[in-house]
Amino acid sequence: MGVVGFAWTSHLSEAGDLVAGGVTLAGRDMGGMTPAEVRAAVAAHSDEMLSQIIEVRFGGSAIRPTAASIGLRYDQEATVSNVMEARRSGGLLLQFTSWLTTPLARVPAEVSWRFDSDVARARFASDLRLTTRLAEEP
Repeated sequence: MGVVGFAWTSHLSEAGDLVAGGVTLAGRDMGGMTPAEVRAAVAAHSDEMLSQIIEVRFGGSAIRPTAASIGLRYDQEATVSNVMEARRSGGLLLQFTSWLTTPLARVPAEVSWRFDSDVARARFASDLRLTTRLAEEP
């Protein structure tokens, strides 16, 4: 019991300094990372995700804008916080049981997204194939 108590105390004392074991972000193991390492990993993931091409089909046509150009926003600060707090939230009993299962289970940290509808509206309005037309009676 003394070893478990020591390890649990160590887990609690590292809160805020290192990511808890078993935490992942988009499948990448984040356990043991410092806040600076998490910020760098989140920034790289943000760049990767926002540069993704999203195909929007309509009629017989399609456009292929990037995720960023249609108003998707990756909230890096909130995502870093989610990674740092994973397995460390809730009451002590919940944290303890989560800590005990670290070798068995991975806990994915949530990516925080926002959507800017003004950016999306402007992006789609700039494509002549997507301009709004008034309905005409037959």
